Amino acid sequence: MHEGTDKVASIEPKSLSERDKAMSDIAFAQELINEAFPRQKYGKASAAAYAAYRFLKPLVEPRIERPFTERRVRSLYEGAARRVDGAELEALKAAKFQRMRDEQKELRDRLSRLDVELAEISAELAGRQSRAKGHAARRAV
Repeated sequence: MHEGTDKVASIEPKSLSERDKAMSDIAFAQELINEAFPRQKYGKASAAAYAAYRFLKPLVEPRIERPFTERRVRSLYEGAARRVDGAELEALKAAKFQRMRDEQKELRDRLSRLDVELAEISAELAGRQSRAKGHAARRAV
């Protein structure tokens, strides 16, 4: 093969078509819903999808012409939806934001409980050390 005649290397990358852009919105929606309602937290996918439905329905349904169903949420969760409405994306972003705030609160609460436990253990250890020093001082006399 001669140099410069490689057809595969000379192909220019194509710009994204409208269909490719729609697919990226679907992938983005699937990522958002999986982050906002992780299977690990709810035990299984159907429970996570139901939690997503309960959260999203009041946010999405007033802004779209058709009913917002559990089936619709399941298709978003599985990445099988053919399109994603702007109202759905906004609601999913709000859900992810809420999940992050809840997680942050849980972490802060856990840290404050750990601080209390550490303070108690530290005080207990300090008390033992002072008693041990007192015993050692009495033995030295």
